[in-house]
Amino acid sequence: SSPERDLIRLGMLCGPYHGMRRVGEAWTGSIGPGTLARSHTVDARKGQCFRVFAVADQHVRGLALRALLPDGKPIAEVTTTERWAALGSDGAWCVAHDTAVVVRIESSSGSGSYSAQAWLLP
Repeated sequence: SSPERDLIRLGMLCGPYHGMRRVGEAWTGSIGPGTLARSHTVDARKGQCFRVFAVADQHVRGLALRALLPDGKPIAEVTTTERWAALGSDGAWCVAHDTAVVVRIESSSGSGSYSAQAWLLP
């Protein structure tokens, strides 16, 4: 398996079932402990609610995902000891006004590639 294929599987198992649709293209990159977090942007409109799914390769054993407003205020975060994570696993995160949300992805254990994607709730 690969992060890209596993992300598609995870997204398709969770997204359509809940009426969600993908937002843009998947993000890919490399992460590892002690490296800078990888940042990606979601252009959000007032009242929209999202989840972000991320999967890393087999060498990564811990993911941290954070959604932040432009001023750095956190909207949602999740930390796992797995190679996959769902930002919004306990419920989607929503925005109160039009804004660019920064999604940061980090590894707490292990290095490798990852793939992640934002999903929009109806």
